[in-house]
Amino acid sequence: MEWAQVRALAADGVSQREIAARLGINRRTVARLAASSEPPRYARAPERADMSASKEQSGGSSQGQAPVSLVT
Repeated sequence: MEWAQVRALAADGVSQREIAARLGINRRTVARLAASSEPPRYARAPERADMSASKEQSGGSSQGQAPVSLVT
């Protein structure tokens, strides 16, 4: 986990620039992770209500497009 690695290296006194070079990530990412007290969490954006209604009506496929058949 990058967050734990960044925090451990920063605690050992390694510069943010050196941490970025060692881990192959951006210096701004290192700064953000080093400043954070908790690991980053993924938060899924809520699904828009109008998009879910159109998916149900169309059966999950794009409206206005004919189905594609593959001939071998």
